[in-house]
Amino acid sequence: MKKFYVSLLIVLSFLLVPSVNVSAQKNFIDGYIITLKKDTLKGKIDYREWNLNPSLIHFTDAAGKIDIFRPDDIAGFLFPRRTTTSAAMFRLIFLPSRQKT
Repeated sequence: MKKFYVSLLIVLSFLLVPSVNVSAQKNFIDGYIITLKKDTLKGKIDYREWNLNPSLIHFTDAAGKIDIFRPDDIAGFLFPRRTTTSAAMFRLIFLPSRQKT
């Protein structure tokens, strides 16, 4: 019986490994990085359909060299035919509204 559980655990381990690899796939599409000096770098950005500003931007240039940028490293990035994204991280502060008396 113990041999059955060990075999089952091994089989399940092999089935779960491909699902982990699927989530790590890259999706490089044409885009631009805007440097802090306002220069534009053309290349490909790993597009992730972010709901929030990303903490890392994976960028590859025409030579295929991959650079990783943080929001503090760049002024922004954009994708042709998509909206421009600022690299700054924003924190929203909600203040209580005054009630009129």
